[in-house]
Amino acid sequence: MTTTVSRLITSFQSTGRMGRSTLQQALISWFAFAGVEFSAIDCDSEHKTLSSWYPDIATFFPYRRDDDLLPILNLAGTGPVELIDFPAQATQSVLNACHHFRHSGSSRTTAFD
Repeated sequence: MTTTVSRLITSFQSTGRMGRSTLQQALISWFAFAGVEFSAIDCDSEHKTLSSWYPDIATFFPYRRDDDLLPILNLAGTGPVELIDFPAQATQSVLNACHHFRHSGSSRTTAFD
């Protein structure tokens, strides 16, 4: 039996301006209110919503191409909950990478189960 030490939360939507960052902002507010330890990564280089609204909480690491995903995931897991705000345009690329990691036998597989 494995013990979960961290949860990664992100929202996928291939169209922008649908409320993804708003959801992340609501979760940040709720986690802070409830005393839940968390960290956040803002990967949206166009809007930079989380890192501009929460500069002391959100780490800015832009996702511009497929090669950026693994370094971003390596940043994740520093707390019990990790929020990641990807740009809308990256949805298919990130989903493809998740599929790859899940089926490649990678040690990161549990992040996508």
